[in-house]
Amino acid sequence: MKKELKYIITGLPRSGTGYMSMLFLSAGVSCGHEKIFNFGRINENSFLEADSSWTALPYLKDFSEKKIIHITRNPLKVINSMYNKDIFRKKGETSSFIMKQIPELSEMENLLDKYIYFWVKWNEKIEEYAQKKFKVEDITANPRGFLSLVGIDIKYNILFAHNDYNRGSRNKAYTIKDLKKSKLYPMLEQKANKYNYSLN
Repeated sequence: MKKELKYIITGLPRSGTGYMSMLFLSAGVSCGHEKIFNFGRINENSFLEADSSWTALPYLKDFSEKKIIHITRNPLKVINSMYNKDIFRKKGETSSFIMKQIPELSEMENLLDKYIYFWVKWNEKIEEYAQKKFKVEDITANPRGFLSLVGIDIKYNILFAHNDYNRGSRNKAYTIKDLKKSKLYPMLEQKANKYNYSLN
């Protein structure tokens, strides 16, 4: 599996990893969506060239020789999408996996603070290992440019252009005004600015 694997695309949940797998596939790269890295389990029998998975984080240090691509998405959109998927409000595999990587989240009672802290800290952990970082919004705007930057020769004339990478998350829970009321807003703003996201 390690021999065939060339690319690991990762970020937060609800940040476009599903879209990225389809984009890579449309460019002629055999890429799975959470097919190699899935909630702390590794598929050792995979022959894929790439995997796009937010759950790859715990294993990045063991795959540092691969091209690790960090994708980010506007924090408000990610937070609202996670809220509508009940990531922290219901106990299950997703929340357990997250808490294992960021134990201090289990001590936080305010739901919005949890989402903010998760967005900041998960991205920070990925930063330690990623060689390249891209905004998913920029990728959907110019997929060919992105593929060129990561060294992929496009094999087909038509690329996957669907940019509705989080279908089913239309409801909104929070606004920018809500974010600014959080005691953790300063850390969110600092990280968002670093990634060139405006929270005004």
